[in-house]
Amino acid sequence: MKITEEPVEDILVFTISGNLDSDTINDATVQMNAWLERGWTQFVGDLRNLQYITSAGLLLLFTLGKKAAEGGGGLCLCNVRDQVEHVFDVCGLPDKIPVADSREQAMRTVRG
Repeated sequence: MKITEEPVEDILVFTISGNLDSDTINDATVQMNAWLERGWTQFVGDLRNLQYITSAGLLLLFTLGKKAAEGGGGLCLCNVRDQVEHVFDVCGLPDKIPVADSREQAMRTVRG
């Protein structure tokens, strides 16, 4: 798993590549907590390169979205692959975190 980040004005856009699972969740948690500690509250998660996600990964994204909202911001995911989107749908994640078709649409969603 690799997570890259790109600040775009007031939004931190991150891309996850590979798998977000029990083998990678600790590293991802540390990185996402660091963003919150640095004061970021608006996030776009570009998941075009995410191959696989487990319940631990879903919980991490949900927690990031919740903490962002508590800070007055939000999280929107975009470019979700079909197999990952199926997991999101089964678990009801889109009811809790918005999912957009493109990065631009996700940035508009986060900004409100």
